[in-house]
This record gives sequence, C-alpha cells and structure tokens, in this order.
Amino acid sequence: MQICTTTWKLFTNFVYDISTTAAVGYYRLSAYMLPYRVLDASGNYLDRFVPGATWDDEYNLYKFDRKMPP
Repeated sequence: MQICTTTWKLFTNFVYDISTTAAVGYYRLSAYMLPYRVLDASGNYLDRFVPGATWDDEYNLYKFDRKMPP
C-alpha cells in the first residue's frame, strides 16, 4: 500500500491514469517505475520519485518495451 500511496502523486490525469493501470495491471507497471524512483546512498529505492516524473513517463516506457521484439 505504501508504494500505491506514493504512486498516485505521479498521476496527471487521474481518470486516464487509473484506467490504464487497471487495464495493464499495477504490478506489471511497477517494474517500469524503478528508473524514476529515488535511490539512497546505499542503493536502496526510497518511496519517492525523481522530480518531474509522471505516470505518462512510466506508461510510455511500458508501451515502448511492448513494441520491442522478444
């Protein structure tokens, strides 16, 4: 639940972002959030995101990855 409560802050268009999350699946998309998470000095992911990151950034990364051949 903690990741989910921090993730909602990335939503810019709440209805669209929730519907894409429901269509794809939160846990599938959560892997695409990692490049946008803040790391501490030990290399651990914090429950914060880099400034300027949006849900669209993560969803576009997911769509790009889907287009790549297996």
